[in-house]
Amino acid sequence: MSVKNKLVIAAAGSGKTHSLIEEVVSVVRNEMSPHKYICVVSFTNSVSDEIISKVEKDLGYVPDNLHISTIHGFLYRFIIKPYAKFVVCSSSDVVELIQSRVDEISFIKNEKDTTKKRNLINSFKRKNRLKGRIFIDDMITTSNLITQDKECSSNISELISHVFIDEFQDVTANLNNVFERIRVHKKTKFYLVGDPEQYIMSFTSHQQSFKNLPINLNIHKTRTYDVKKNTDNWRSTQKITDFLNNFHSSVSQTSVSKHKNLDIEVIFCNEIDVEKSYKSFISYIESVNVELLDQNLEAISTLFLLSRENATLGSLSTKYDFEVLGEKNKSKSFYGYKDIMNLLIHSYLKLNIYDFLSVNGITKFYCEKIMIKVADSLHKNESKTSITSYLKEHIISLQETENRVIHSFLYNAQDIVNKSEQVFESLPRKEGKKFEQIISTIHKAKGLASDAVLVVAKTEKELLKWIETDKSKRELCTLDSSRIGYVAFSRARKLLFISCLENVNSSTLLKLTKTGVKILE
Repeated sequence: MSVKNKLVIAAAGSGKTHSLIEEVVSVVRNEMSPHKYICVVSFTNSVSDEIISKVEKDLGYVPDNLHISTIHGFLYRFIIKPYAKFVVCSSSDVVELIQSRVDEISFIKNEKDTTKKRNLINSFKRKNRLKGRIFIDDMITTSNLITQDKECSSNISELISHVFIDEFQDVTANLNNVFERIRVHKKTKFYLVGDPEQYIMSFTSHQQSFKNLPINLNIHKTRTYDVKKNTDNWRSTQKITDFLNNFHSSVSQTSVSKHKNLDIEVIFCNEIDVEKSYKSFISYIESVNVELLDQNLEAISTLFLLSRENATLGSLSTKYDFEVLGEKNKSKSFYGYKDIMNLLIHSYLKLNIYDFLSVNGITKFYCEKIMIKVADSLHKNESKTSITSYLKEHIISLQETENRVIHSFLYNAQDIVNKSEQVFESLPRKEGKKFEQIISTIHKAKGLASDAVLVVAKTEKELLKWIETDKSKRELCTLDSSRIGYVAFSRARKLLFISCLENVNSSTLLKLTKTGVKILE
């Protein structure tokens, strides 16, 4: 096949996942071979599920030879399972393994010498490799060894026509070697999408600098990759976009958001008390909302409070009405969804959970999302006919089931919902909720967005790293301390509000002003 691989540099807010899915759908419609796989690879189960859902919506189905999974799912399916006599340890295997090695593990845990500890851990892993067990952490190393064999990498390339990789900036040098050994046979086309500025992991010994990230090295391989830079920002106002452009090393964006013309400044609040910063943030939003509503524009309704560490904002989460990202959501729709899932799977379909997931080709996470939607619909008293249609659309094993069977299930599920509502109503709740407010670490908020964002730096030193505009200094930084600021700032749609828990000097304030920030005293 004639191969011209693609590398898309997609800065924050440029709709990279949407573009990737459009490309996947186009390839499935126009280039799919019945004898080869198209692989879509991401770094998390939630993103994989999102891609599956959107592809299914666009195509009406997910082809059998369209493989959508995490990095580790791809490595296991196409490299480790066919070529290595290993079994990936499941959680139950790990528990059994730990119980059988409890004395050895306790000794490792208590050992203070890190070199000795590392040797003990490696010895522990070697023993398990001899028994045919492999741990998730070792999958990339094992795949690297396998693909060094040219016959193996050639066979893998014969099997796969396309590989799409989301968040390519997070691909390490070792993992990139695996993909490169498949690519060089020129039978597999690669479509890579990512943003170097959103690489917020620490560098390894194999990947010693920002310049050596595979995504940055590939930018210069113009014979191998057709490099495209997405310059549209679909998320943020032009003022926020201009501020973000101070920090990006390879892309300058223009806002195409529906909010692009909002005349709302990027704000620095010169207040060292976190609660006072938060109150200033809320007060500023309320004044902005008055102006927006006067102009018949949509008011700010969703808020993020972001910091590098949970502890920086911890005192606020207990005092105000926040959802803490990563903690269980307490909305009504979440109550009873597991009971509803069990009712459908066991009582009506007569399946166990593993058979149900296998028949429908879905993950447990995706199944739970469906059941949360059903629970939410029942809470809202939506028609049983519309819920039946939704279930049949998303669950293969229900497509031939009579409507009366599903309606009977929904009748009993409604009873679960009614009981869960009683539980929900009995919970203590805070009064006066004006906004949807989420507290999160910056790492967890990556990939998300909100109308207004308050970003809190713990120290002036941390803030200065975040607002460093010298590209060469940012590139030399071997930690995530420069780029993590960009990731936080780029979550904002309409209002970006920054503060620091230390007094900042006049030179720092001047630096902020030069990037287009308004200082709020």
